[in-house]
Amino acid sequence: MTEIIAPRSSTAFPLLRGETLRVIDPEGGQVTDMLAFARADVRKAVSSGRTFDYEETIRITTGNRL
Repeated sequence: MTEIIAPRSSTAFPLLRGETLRVIDPEGGQVTDMLAFARADVRKAVSSGRTFDYEETIRITTGNRL
């Protein structure tokens, strides 16, 4: 599936176990502020923006909190 998302907008869709999400900016700029929720419990979430804030880096690696 390919979906084009307009700048400064949003979308939502489910991913099943084993599926891969690939985000590409064809113009080479900032790609995304992503927020992902666990299907079984939406209180469990991962936020790229908060991860960068908490870790004080954009270079996420082993040992960083997500």
